[in-house]
Amino acid sequence: MRSFGTQGRVRPKQHYIVPRTAHVSDFITRIRAGKYIVLFAPRQTGKTTFFRLALNRLVAEDPTYFPIHLNFEVYEDCTPIEFYGNLIEHIREEIEHVFQKQEQAVPEAFTHFLENTHLTNQLSLRRFFRELGENFRDYLTPTGALEIERLLDNFQAFIARAGFRILQVPDTPQEYVGQYLLYAYLDHFVRIVGADMFLEVQTGRGRIDLLILHNQRKYIVETKIWEGDRYYQSGKAQLAAYLKLEDAQEGYYVVFDHRQQPASRAETETIDGAKIRSYVIPVMQERPSSR
Repeated sequence: MRSFGTQGRVRPKQHYIVPRTAHVSDFITRIRAGKYIVLFAPRQTGKTTFFRLALNRLVAEDPTYFPIHLNFEVYEDCTPIEFYGNLIEHIREEIEHVFQKQEQAVPEAFTHFLENTHLTNQLSLRRFFRELGENFRDYLTPTGALEIERLLDNFQAFIARAGFRILQVPDTPQEYVGQYLLYAYLDHFVRIVGADMFLEVQTGRGRIDLLILHNQRKYIVETKIWEGDRYYQSGKAQLAAYLKLEDAQEGYYVVFDHRQQPASRAETETIDGAKIRSYVIPVMQERPSSR
């Protein structure tokens, strides 16, 4: 049952709120126009709640935005050294928090960038935000080559959290379950960058599981269920043949390992002149009850 929130943060699922739909729409329009926004209102009137609701809607409509929440009130009595030293840690924690909410692993590029950044004054702060913006722009709106490898690294983290349920079907794991799940996962990101994705495309030498077209480049993704190392290696040869036939330079091989003691693996190889990035993703398969 909801109640009126009179102290601290207002939570929409627990408290009554005024949605302010028109104001939220105007807020989003201003952000997309690159405007700075200052909101004036008395304490406990919903400023923070408004910002959170508006930013949640913004990200839902356009995932290329990556807002984080910074509260500078906590730095009121800090010296400049304390302020700049703690601010970078605050930003890093907020970025990690957003990735965790999205059930994604923090890219190594961000971790390395943040760990090796030292703020000392307003000039280094300005340079940091410029470089951070460039870093995020490369991550969220890839240009040129579509970053399938990065997306598959997020996908791998998602599968790890989902566990055996991800391929849970009667009797034995099925390849098509993982294939359709991967398709659904990639679909959102593929549409963001204006690419096209096709499922089970027929070729002269068989059927391609996933074909992605972006900026006049082809990306081929092959999926399999683990059936032993010999079949794992033969799958790579099959993918290399598809790449040669389609005149594509990059292929991705995703194998779902449902053994009781699966071994995670990620490797990049060149086979017959084609670059292949392979993933063996552990998926614990729970045996159906015999009762």
